[in-house]
Amino acid sequence: MVHCFNLAVRSNPALKKRAEKRVAMQSLVAERIIRVNEKVELKFKLTDPVTGKAHENLTDVRIVAFLAPGVWQRRQMATASGDGIYTVTTSPPEAGIYYVFVECPSLGLLLNEQRPVILQAVGAEVSKESP
Repeated sequence: MVHCFNLAVRSNPALKKRAEKRVAMQSLVAERIIRVNEKVELKFKLTDPVTGKAHENLTDVRIVAFLAPGVWQRRQMATASGDGIYTVTTSPPEAGIYYVFVECPSLGLLLNEQRPVILQAVGAEVSKESP
């Protein structure tokens, strides 16, 4: 026996609101292979995904960097550099793969809703051409 049921499907307003991105994050990190204990400047640009207009003068932009598999982490506030660009200077304490996330609560940019920037920290004896 087969029986069909009527089913009304509607959008969930809570999910729709969550799916609407209010900010696009662009990494401006040029060098992905960095040296242990050397200062590196990390830059990110925040824009409106619809208009492309820069989100400027925000005071709650922060980076969260951690060494895989999560044994070390650092949280730092970013500084506005103009034109929607935010900068942080940091230095990796040891060799390994680092994941860097950007968050901005006032724009709804959350850590778990974006792809990280992946950096590889190498010791002085390793060439920058290493993968």
